[in-house]
Amino acid sequence: MGLGIKTKIKKSIADRRHREEALAKYNSDKQKYEAMQKEAGGIPVTKENPQLFDYDQTAGSVDGHYFVQDIYVAELVSESGIKKHFDIGSKLDGFISHLLANICIDEVVMLDIRPFPYSIRKLSFTQTDATSLSNIEDNSIDSISSLHAIEHFGLGRYGDPVDPMACFKAMKSIQRVAAKNGRIYISFPVKMQDECHFNAHRLFCPNTVVEQFDECALEKLAFVKEGLKLESYDESEANRVIRNREYELGEYDCGIFVFRKH
Repeated sequence: MGLGIKTKIKKSIADRRHREEALAKYNSDKQKYEAMQKEAGGIPVTKENPQLFDYDQTAGSVDGHYFVQDIYVAELVSESGIKKHFDIGSKLDGFISHLLANICIDEVVMLDIRPFPYSIRKLSFTQTDATSLSNIEDNSIDSISSLHAIEHFGLGRYGDPVDPMACFKAMKSIQRVAAKNGRIYISFPVKMQDECHFNAHRLFCPNTVVEQFDECALEKLAFVKEGLKLESYDESEANRVIRNREYELGEYDCGIFVFRKH
């Protein structure tokens, strides 16, 4: 549901006041700096590059669900003892970088339909369409992930073809290429029911995700909720939670699923 017109007006007024206050502080600080610099020395102002809103932020910032999710799944992959891991669409400067920094992992292979022009130690690249993975053999990958990516497939947002089934095709393709006893680490925005917020993303009911991986056992289930709270369940708990729908989700939470292929 969108914001009402009165709420939008109030937000616009508040944003304008915040900007005016921040600009006034910037000008005051600049004048003070220049006066002190002339008297006491230091480097003079040679160019203005206003950063207006950092002064009233908290210490550090995190990118929503991704921060907790990337650390949690990177730990799981590391603990598995795998030496070569494949990934589709997860954050390069988050989850992938965590794996690259782990001395126990020899290689991370990115799979993406877009070209990858960089050369990074321990990072390999294979260009492929994740909805089919047509150049990847069946039962060939022991460890594969896709974190907060597949919900975008088929919406045209990133120049990909519009396809309402693209997300489900990708899930089935990942299941196909996973090796017997191989692990799949996958995450999505989750809600109590399936929704498509065109063309930003989809949200999935957790049971919908589990139903797609019908050749796999659910080994772990976790939710990242508001306030970056992590709720995690091991195999027996995870399956009970899914079977009985024993979860309470907000408007936009993150669901993390770890599957092992039969």
